Amino acid sequence: MSRAIPGGERAASARQVTRWRRGGFERVEDLVAEEAAFTIFLNGDELVTLMATPDHLDELAVGFLRTEGFIGCREDMRSLEVDGQVGIVRVVTAEPSDFARRFFGRRVLSPGCGGALSLPDRVRLLPLGESSRRLRVSCERLLELVDLLRAAPLHRATGATHSAVLPPIAGEEPPVLREDIGRHNAVDKAIGRLTLDGLSAEERVLVTSGRISSDVVRKAAGVGIPVILSRSAPTGLAVELAERLGMTVVGFARGGRLNVYSGEERLIDGG
Repeated sequence: MSRAIPGGERAASARQVTRWRRGGFERVEDLVAEEAAFTIFLNGDELVTLMATPDHLDELAVGFLRTEGFIGCREDMRSLEVDGQVGIVRVVTAEPSDFARRFFGRRVLSPGCGGALSLPDRVRLLPLGESSRRLRVSCERLLELVDLLRAAPLHRATGATHSAVLPPIAGEEPPVLREDIGRHNAVDKAIGRLTLDGLSAEERVLVTSGRISSDVVRKAAGVGIPVILSRSAPTGLAVELAERLGMTVVGFARGGRLNVYSGEERLIDGG
């Protein structure tokens, strides 16, 4: 019996597997998330190869370029071309840069520990602006937002993906929810969608299913997101970076509770 594949035919595929339960073995059909190499060419030069779930590749490229400091908005791009069959995205910027050509060698980032070029000299992170500092959000609202992760269709079908959600600001619908085998990729896809739509990331909460590491904080800070929320835990370096940048980090948001690791002044008790 065939089943619909969330995220399109390229994001997951049906496989025959052998399942054991007490009483014996049986052959069943199961969905598995797909993983493929995806290369970004910037101004004609090969920049980086990501291992990713092969959907929303335009968003992944744009989000990656923005969170890594190559672009600041959609107007910084002169053209964007996606070849999904071979896993290539070509981006030409309005102000050409030779950074990709100077970047040492071909860099491949795995979904488990990759997702960022880790180039501190490329992006100088500054404390968040005044509008982001004025943001206030209730703890009850954060628990509602983390529940948005439950809607991730690919994870529900395969159990193999991370999710990132950027809930709407008043007047925008619906929330941006993206999935990928890599938590960094999911974040980049969500940010890429906002960038392509010309929407600001400031005064938003980034909801992620994965641990909050320093590179996730760096990606969020680079686009002005003041609050990162996860049902998982942060790392010590992530908390230190968030404190320095004036960001709020909230972890273990589940079961009617949450832990605030930095930026407690943004949170309000009650609904």
